Amino acid sequence: MLDNYFLKAKPIYPNSLIEEMNISLFFVNDVEVTSVAKLVIAANNLYRIFDNGKLLGYGPARAAHDYYRVDSYELNKGKHHIVIEHVYYHCNNYCSTNTKPFLQCEIVEDKNVLAFTSNPNDFKCFLNSTRYQRVTRLSYQRAFSESYHFTSNLMGFYKGISNIFKLLKTDIVENKNLLKRNVDYPKLEVLTFKPIEEGTFVYDDSLKAYDDRYMHKENLMIFPKNTWEVDPNEFISKLKYKEEKLKVLTGGTFKTYRLPFSKTGFISFDITVKEDSEFYFIFDELDWSYGKSKPMDIIFYRNTTHNIVSYECKKGNYQHITIEPYTMQFMRLVVKKGNVSINNISFILYENPLIDGIKYEFENTKIKSVIDAAVATFAQNAVDILTDCPSRERAGWLCDSYFTGKSETLITGKNIVEHNFLENYALIDQYKTLPKGMIPMCYPGDHPDGVFIPNWSLWYILELKNYLDRTHDNKLVEMSKNKILGLLEYFSHFENELGLLENLENWVFVEWSKANDEDFIKGVNFPSNMLYARALEDASTLLGNNSLLFKAKKLKETIEQYSFNGEFYIDNMIRDGNKEFIKTNHITETCQYYAFYFHIATKENHKELFERMVTKFGPQRDYEKTYSNVYKSNVFIGDYLRLMILLEYGLTNEVYKETVDYFYNMAKITGTLWEHDSPSASLNHGLTSSILNIICGACFGLIRIDLQEKIVYMNENHIKENCMISIAGIEIKNAKGTITINVPEEFKIKYLDKNIL
Repeated sequence: MLDNYFLKAKPIYPNSLIEEMNISLFFVNDVEVTSVAKLVIAANNLYRIFDNGKLLGYGPARAAHDYYRVDSYELNKGKHHIVIEHVYYHCNNYCSTNTKPFLQCEIVEDKNVLAFTSNPNDFKCFLNSTRYQRVTRLSYQRAFSESYHFTSNLMGFYKGISNIFKLLKTDIVENKNLLKRNVDYPKLEVLTFKPIEEGTFVYDDSLKAYDDRYMHKENLMIFPKNTWEVDPNEFISKLKYKEEKLKVLTGGTFKTYRLPFSKTGFISFDITVKEDSEFYFIFDELDWSYGKSKPMDIIFYRNTTHNIVSYECKKGNYQHITIEPYTMQFMRLVVKKGNVSINNISFILYENPLIDGIKYEFENTKIKSVIDAAVATFAQNAVDILTDCPSRERAGWLCDSYFTGKSETLITGKNIVEHNFLENYALIDQYKTLPKGMIPMCYPGDHPDGVFIPNWSLWYILELKNYLDRTHDNKLVEMSKNKILGLLEYFSHFENELGLLENLENWVFVEWSKANDEDFIKGVNFPSNMLYARALEDASTLLGNNSLLFKAKKLKETIEQYSFNGEFYIDNMIRDGNKEFIKTNHITETCQYYAFYFHIATKENHKELFERMVTKFGPQRDYEKTYSNVYKSNVFIGDYLRLMILLEYGLTNEVYKETVDYFYNMAKITGTLWEHDSPSASLNHGLTSSILNIICGACFGLIRIDLQEKIVYMNENHIKENCMISIAGIEIKNAKGTITINVPEEFKIKYLDKNIL
């Protein structure tokens, strides 16, 4: 039965390759359009479209298992040589589903189908033999890396000038469940790389090649290392670089480039190869030496990634664009052998296009830099779903999304990316490797090892409640209710005689700090129970079940009784040999923030602890000298909870100062905001974009803008600053403490007692 998206096209793929990993294909069609036509497409895992050699589109927007989103592109009058490059990974990873491959596409002009898959004469299929198949993965979380061997310019094929590829027979495969794309298409804007250094290198075989788990774990579905066709890591890991001026780029030389800040997208080059050559692009988000070494220190594996794209080219001219989006600020071209001349190297951005909707001005240049970084971080982590980072994972993580969803509203005036993210969760059947009722920690993706984070599913309930408040999208919440009920049933089996969750299974995660140590999370983990209490409250609203509200109230009272030791909230309690409860002396700064954020503690009922938290704790605390028995927090998520708590209680000057103190250095180095308080992991992490909400709360008293109900929610507390923000026709100014708000006529302004984000 045909669907509502396609008039004639059916899904196709070569059955002979359906069980193969890392297959790259071309689907080619020539068509003439007399006015305007649409190219409608759905595919799995990914595709990109070239129209007469020009990159037209990239997709698809990701969806749940066995669901696929449909894209549409406009073709103007004239002749079109369409090449659809299709990649199917058939491996387990965190950012795409390991479901069967297909392409479904048709070109329609005024309801007349000009070409369609399943017609034997249309969309001829060819094997992309220029891409090595048996290679290492890009990371533990992402699929395979890119390595190429060219004998002629692929751009000639994209333009229909030449074709050296093997024709394949395609088969009609089973019909697919299709969904709307919903989200906007990235603009694919081009940035120019700036050359900054050059020099020579030597190969030192005594150096050890980088080794990582993703090279060996068979449950990921990998190619055994002894079968790899190429191993760029083995070469790049053993190079020592020296800066010097070059006349030509020949074997043993390199050239380094940079972008203004850390960006996500595709490497694009035009290179003349004067003799048979091998060269590599290696890249990272920062110079590990911070400008202290010459040449700079670009560590391709810093983020546990294989940030290398390799090329082998016969003599000739070549243009190519990588098919995977990568995140980088610095990139080095390393020539292993041969002689190459650079005509152009650029970067095609893969970002959310709606960030242009927000305008702002800040007299304080440091806070503006933080806002710029927050917006840039959001743009790269909100293209089709909300992701944690666009580099190592590109994965749709729960908890991260709770925060990023807040910034989407403020930056774009919409929550369409969050809608797709949550819709994907709503469409999941019972996940095969997880306990009944549990949902994946990140999605869409495949987790055959059965690892999950029980706490993260509780953030899912909180996010649904937040999403409903922002969008009034009752339809999506209705779709999600079975997931909520399943989770509540799952957690009920871990409630002990006190009603507290005890001995949660699998990977219990509080944050990246001491709070996550096994000794701190075992038994009754109080931060998890604080989160559970809020999840029960929000589930009560979402399900219309008042008994859950009563249960949450009782749970909060029990947490207060057992966790607070008279000075601090302890992180956990365990049982002795007689199964009696023993309170530990494990205390973390983050546990205090969980208590205040989830209103177990308040400024009113814990005045001394609140003052201690405000004045003695925070990112700048000297941990060794001040409360060394209370382990410090990290960015993710304790430091964010702290800022939101300070904002809630009107401490806007403290919020402003701590934001600059903590985040400005990140913004200055990479133009993005980081996963940790050090550069050891992702330096472009989606949830950090919500610092914009916190800054707007401190600077304007802005809580949120409800575009559906036409209400701007404000609070009276704000700093004295010269700044302005404009979104969706709403402009708010702060002139040294005087707030003026200009809104469209149909909008109302409503002031609330507290700024609770």
